[in-house]
Amino acid sequence: MNKKIILIVDDEKEMCFSISLILNRKGYETLTACNGFEAFYVIEKMKSEGKHIDLIICDIIMPEMNGEEFIEALNKIRNSTPILVITGCGTRDLIIKLMRNGCRDFIDKPFLGTELEEHVENLLLDSQIRMLEAKRSENLAKIGEKTSSIIHDINNILTCTRGYTELALMDCDQLSKPINETLQKVLNSANQAESLCNKILNIKKGKPETILIKTEIHPVFQKIIDLINGIIPKSIILKKSIFDKPISLKIDQDQFICAIINLCINSIQAMPEGGELTLSADYADKPEETNNNEECYLCIEIKDTGAGITPENIKKILSGNFTTKARGNGIGLHNVQNIMTEHEGWLDIKSELNKGTDIKLFFPVKR
Repeated sequence: MNKKIILIVDDEKEMCFSISLILNRKGYETLTACNGFEAFYVIEKMKSEGKHIDLIICDIIMPEMNGEEFIEALNKIRNSTPILVITGCGTRDLIIKLMRNGCRDFIDKPFLGTELEEHVENLLLDSQIRMLEAKRSENLAKIGEKTSSIIHDINNILTCTRGYTELALMDCDQLSKPINETLQKVLNSANQAESLCNKILNIKKGKPETILIKTEIHPVFQKIIDLINGIIPKSIILKKSIFDKPISLKIDQDQFICAIINLCINSIQAMPEGGELTLSADYADKPEETNNNEECYLCIEIKDTGAGITPENIKKILSGNFTTKARGNGIGLHNVQNIMTEHEGWLDIKSELNKGTDIKLFFPVKR
């Protein structure tokens, strides 16, 4: 069995030696580089020899090309090698950006050898799983091409079935009640089959169906708070509030968490000098302007004391064709708006320049 090859990128020779010693004892082959430029040379040299690096362990502070620049450069050339970043004090603000550039994991200085071993083993296992999933996706894509053709043919047949059934129902006055009911069942079944075909086509196009499941909100909200606590810098005070009574909503939990976390990340990035981030959840009455039939709503509020957004820019951001950031990251307000639509809810944004932004997400509570 071939040894896994790990590239260690750190300008401290003692650190490179220590990490190499720990990993060599576990059976890994290690290579070292003192900065990003040298790391690229090692990567290209390995490629020329027909070999590949299985994992990169990278420090942030280095001369010539630092860790952040190195990771950004890897991201630009779409290098998918998993990266374990060594972080020190004061680098928490950088974690969000590094995660979005492809970093898989982080380890804080100082660390034990056993901690490093655990992180490395987990990343290599995760990388192997991702590789298997990529191969599986490739095979599924081939099947998907054939599936699309078949589904389009089925849809054509269903269109004819619906058409003939609707024509028959137009003469329902001349038919007996049992026959009328049977035709209606045929039409309903054809509609359901067409809906199923369209869902499959949407998945094929990369538009997976939103799956709403009745979920107790308190544990989900706590999970969100735990995630935010892991990324929020010390310069920002996190205030949180949630109602005491249990409440269940029909939500797609992944989309629910993703929307709130990304809004919180946007708020954190809007307060580089520090400030307050408030995250709250409570019941809200039905607003007069909504046409929804539900009388009660869960309101999730994300409020910050950051730079704020102008009313003109809010409209542009919601359209999906504009960002106030130099580089667009995250799922964006436009996609949060789409998630709310899938949940039969909506979002309300109030913002003032140099004072902050207040975003409320309204989810209907089904009785």
